[in-house]
Parts: sequence; structure tokens; C-alpha cells
Amino acid sequence: MNEPTPEFRSLQAAMDQKATLDQGDRAVETLRQAAKKGQVERILDENAPRMFLSPTHPSGKFLIQAGKLVLAPFQTAVLGLQPAISRNGDPDKPDVFVRFASGVCTVAPDDEHADIKIAWLEAHSGRPDVHREYHENKGEKPRDCSTPIGLCHESGPGVDVWAELKAGQVPTSRRPAVISPEIDIDAFLRGDHLAAQPLKSGEGARLAAASEASGNAARERADGKR
Repeated sequence: MNEPTPEFRSLQAAMDQKATLDQGDRAVETLRQAAKKGQVERILDENAPRMFLSPTHPSGKFLIQAGKLVLAPFQTAVLGLQPAISRNGDPDKPDVFVRFASGVCTVAPDDEHADIKIAWLEAHSGRPDVHREYHENKGEKPRDCSTPIGLCHESGPGVDVWAELKAGQVPTSRRPAVISPEIDIDAFLRGDHLAAQPLKSGEGARLAAASEASGNAARERADGKR
């Protein structure tokens, strides 16, 4: 079945959409090639920058620490709302962002917010236990986090395969996703894929269901029920 063609109200909207898709394609391809060639592998040096890869959000920007709002002097306003006039009212707690460029986030050792960024990146590197501990230590509920647990992974051995599989779960302007988004790629990297949730759709789910049905039928025949 052919997928419906999106409708656009203007030529400019269509061109903008095409440019966005092409940019995503280029970023994913750049990340894939860099990982294959080993160009983003971390050098085993404590003074080297740490690099995290994200094939699913190659141009992502995440606010990982929100600064304090500075409110305007109280004045009568619609619905009693008091507008904010600036951010970062507390110099000890400024806005801190994590940014990915072409799928890579580099954290230099001399970055004044390196510890904050590294902790957040590690918490979203595919380990549910680390993710849960990170948010609970901050007094937050892990379920309220809207960022994927498997957003990124630090550059190192096996990261090229991980990046390739993750990229396969992202549809592009030229093809749909070639790997089911239901598959927990991070579970395979952790080595606990046997504990991953079973698939609900796709060829793998169909084969598993057929195998289970055949096994049940064989047991029923052995019990004389058929």
C-alpha cells in the first residue's frame, strides 16, 4: 500500500519540508561514515574530549538545566499573570544545553558545565537503571522525562554497529524505517536483549507467534487433545 502524499498549502512549505528531510539525511549519513571510519572514537586520554553519538536526533538541542526566571515587577495583568523579563537570574544555576551537530556531541574537559552535561548524556545512553537513578537523585520522576533513554551512546568499541542500527529505525525522505522502532537496540548493546519486550508487529513478531502456536499445537497433540 502506498503511503499518502503530504499536502502543502504553498510551494515554500513544500521546499522547507524537503530541506529539513535532506538535512536529516545528510546528518545521519555523516554520522554513519564517521563511526565506520573511526573518526569519532574517543582517544584514551583523560584530557581528551568525550563524544556522544545520536543517530536519531542528529541536530538535537536539549535544555538539561533550566536557569532561574527573573519576573517583572508586579503589575496588574490579564488573568493575573506576571511576565518574565529574563532568564538565568541565579548565576550559580544558568541554562545549560546539550547540542548534537551531525549526530555528535563533544564535551571538552575545560567546559565549565562538563560534569552536568556528562551526567545527563550518560543517563540517556540506554541504561534504564542509570536513567532512573539520575532523575531520582535530582528529585524528579523518571517517567516525566520526555527524552529517549537510548538517545545517545559514547564513542567507543561497537558504537558504529549501534549507530547503524539506530539509524535504521529513523525514516528518511528516501525510505521508511528499515528496522522496527519497537526493537530495543540498546538492550543488545547492554547484553540483556533476552529481557527486552517482545515485538508486537513485524516479521519477527509473526514468526514468534507462529512458533508459539506450533508449540502449543504439538503439546495438545501429545496430551491427546487433538
